[in-house]
Amino acid sequence: MLIKALYDCAGTWPTLEECLKIREPQTGKLTNELRVKTHVIADDMRALEEIVLNKSITNAKSNFIQNFEYFKEKINEWRKDRAAKEFDNLISVILNQIVILPINCETTDDALVIFETINNRGKPLDDSDILKAKLYGTAKDKEQFMKEWNNLKDHEEIFRVFMHILRAQADDKNKEIGLRKFFDSEGVRERFRDCEKVMQTLKIIHKIATEFDGGDEVFCLWRIMNTYPNRYWNYPLYVFLHKHGKLNVRDEFELQDRRLNEFKVLLKETVKYYFFKGVAGRGGANDVKEAVYKVYSKIESNGDYLQEYKSDIKPIDEIEFSVRLEANRVGRFSKGLVLIGAYLNPRQNIENFAKLLSEKYDIEHILPHS
Repeated sequence: MLIKALYDCAGTWPTLEECLKIREPQTGKLTNELRVKTHVIADDMRALEEIVLNKSITNAKSNFIQNFEYFKEKINEWRKDRAAKEFDNLISVILNQIVILPINCETTDDALVIFETINNRGKPLDDSDILKAKLYGTAKDKEQFMKEWNNLKDHEEIFRVFMHILRAQADDKNKEIGLRKFFDSEGVRERFRDCEKVMQTLKIIHKIATEFDGGDEVFCLWRIMNTYPNRYWNYPLYVFLHKHGKLNVRDEFELQDRRLNEFKVLLKETVKYYFFKGVAGRGGANDVKEAVYKVYSKIESNGDYLQEYKSDIKPIDEIEFSVRLEANRVGRFSKGLVLIGAYLNPRQNIENFAKLLSEKYDIEHILPHS
């Protein structure tokens, strides 16, 4: 892309074009076959061809297209107050002093090791980038894998939820470790090699996050919990839904009515527990982790998971909760408490309340009259 941007801005450097296209062996003429190809993402290859061959752009939002335009913009800015000779010198340096070293890998495993090692030396990759590369290496249908991967959003959080689902299934209540280390740990590594099965779980998590409709009551309670300062309340809910729900023939997430009623009870107890602990000053991530691990392990093993939340409420929590609520010292939990109050109002229409929470809303701070 940089070479093509330089070529477009210079216009008189045929050597640049030779870097972009392959020559026809018999005639020596440049063909429309690109020197650089990617077999990883079909859309990127299409964008690369459109850039190099001056085709009409079909996806202006493509990262390739946007990066190419960025290169041209910066090159033109740099040239603005400089003589043509300086631009020629820059191109000459790039052509003659920069070496691109291709690395041929005999196996996919070798390629993944090199990919991870090289990228760890520069700007750190997200954990999801490394995990994506590992999944890609084991995918049977790589084009289908990339299509499904690109349909997912917030990959990092999806993998975090996935990690807690696997921890629940293994009854793992130990201290958490990083995502890369977890998915490369003994007992998890082999399961992670089954790309198709892993992608099915990631799709379910994504469907729950983006499309799950449990009705107005579930929607309101979930929105209330979204005001909570940390996300640990989230993981037992996903473990429950993953265990008891499924994707139907239309690729929609569904939950049986009996399980939906159980889920509503879990959601209500979740709201009670977290806001009680939070207002009492013991609702930080480190304060609730142990209970979270116990709850989702009991969900997975069909135990009495609600009791784990109830038993973690200590007498000191009850005292602190009453004192702080009485003194209006609720801090960052005030928004959630206002929403809880509205939800519990017997005159509240739950359908209207859900509609309100689905839109942008403000909570007025009314000061007492002196």
